[in-house]
Amino acid sequence: MGASIPPPPPVITRSSDMDPHTLEQLRAVKEMLTAQEEEAQGLRDLNRDLRERLEDCETKIKKLNEQNDEYAEKEKVLSHRVAEKVRNNKQMSVVMEEYERTIS
Repeated sequence: MGASIPPPPPVITRSSDMDPHTLEQLRAVKEMLTAQEEEAQGLRDLNRDLRERLEDCETKIKKLNEQNDEYAEKEKVLSHRVAEKVRNNKQMSVVMEEYERTIS
């Protein structure tokens, strides 16, 4: 009626029950898995370090942007002051020229 299901493979609990070729393959797979796990752990550590560095850089960028905004505002204020001083100096120069003309 239905297709017969094959029996599950035997469970081998002792390495002495395995042939040498299978043991060698198993050892190679274990070594490969160990190496991959070490590599994965190294990548996780690197990822964590890079995330921390990125966070530090983002914090520094934020501070530098704030500082840049402050300096831009100071520059704006100083530029206005310089422009006002230049205007005042020109006015004073005109006044001095008029004064010199009147006294000569």
